[in-house]
Amino acid sequence: MTDVLDLADWQIKDGDLVFDGGDISLITGSAVVAQDIASRLKKRGTIYQLIDVEAEDIPSIINTITLEIEEDRRVKPGTAEVEYYFSGENLIINYSAQLINGETIKGSTNA
Repeated sequence: MTDVLDLADWQIKDGDLVFDGGDISLITGSAVVAQDIASRLKKRGTIYQLIDVEAEDIPSIINTITLEIEEDRRVKPGTAEVEYYFSGENLIINYSAQLINGETIKGSTNA
């Protein structure tokens, strides 16, 4: 059986492939997990719920984002942490979680 962290993927930044010297840049291991989670959060749209939301609804949305991170079978349950802030008009979501192999990932995505 292949280790769930024995993986490689193309590196994506701001929705575009990243190139290194004319070749597509590859990422491996925990970087793949962090990129997968950022992509999933955008595709599901949960992060966009934080835009123009009432303050009392924020904890519930952050909890939902945390649970979505922990749905990933490579993430150790109960270890995800999520914070957000605005940079100008951009909403930035930072997250971290411990993987099942003990590594810690940190990722960021924007809405």
